[in-house]
Amino acid sequence: MSSLKNLVKTRTYRERAQPAARKNLGLLEKKKDYKLRANDFHRKQEALKVLQEKAAFKNPDEFYYKMVHTKMQDGVHTGRKEAPPSADDLKAFKKEDASYLNTKRQAEARKIEKLRATLHEVDAPAQNKHTVFIDSKEEAKDLDLVEHFDTPAELLSRAKHRPRRNSRTVQTVDSRGWGYLPSQNVPAVNELHTSALPKRLATKAEKSRAAKYSELTQREERHRKMARTLERIGIEKALLGKGRVKKLKGKDGELRQYKWRQERKK
Repeated sequence: MSSLKNLVKTRTYRERAQPAARKNLGLLEKKKDYKLRANDFHRKQEALKVLQEKAAFKNPDEFYYKMVHTKMQDGVHTGRKEAPPSADDLKAFKKEDASYLNTKRQAEARKIEKLRATLHEVDAPAQNKHTVFIDSKEEAKDLDLVEHFDTPAELLSRAKHRPRRNSRTVQTVDSRGWGYLPSQNVPAVNELHTSALPKRLATKAEKSRAAKYSELTQREERHRKMARTLERIGIEKALLGKGRVKKLKGKDGELRQYKWRQERKK
């Protein structure tokens, strides 16, 4: 059987108010107000206890770089405001930045030049040659290169690593494009599908060439950005100098142009 206590209507609990004679003291503190004040007091006591332990076990020789940039003011740690750099300091900073950028720009230019030369060699026809020395012109007319090199006609353009048709060691092409794989049961080279070899190598060469052209484009863009940054640093360095400067109207996307007025000597 459930309790009938909750079914009986009772009077709402109300704490007494501040007596009229003590109204000048403010509101009368209730229990919930006391709990808030007590919890705040104990929290502060715990924080003070932790700080006292840190002070007791503090190493007098410890040092933090933040100690140099902060100071105690009215019991509160505040940061020290450092003096802004002078015009001479800014000029020195700009000079160091320009020197660093100029060095990196020259290195980038050398890489671009080397990459262009490599791409020029990639696009150029192969210069490899295999010279065969013979004794007479008649022998040159009757010379059959397929029989002489003992290799398929499709692979005569290769200057090295030519497979032989009648050899037990058959040359097959791996992922790099060449290699010797000795085998007794491998069919002869003329029985393999050699027509697929140039196409695969051409695809691989095309991907390599596209990657090199992409790298060249990125390096050229980086070289242009460095040049524009160097020009902007030069203008900022010149603005730190003496003399009256007039700002000119520039086009969109271009650096702001300035004109220095020459002072007449008296």
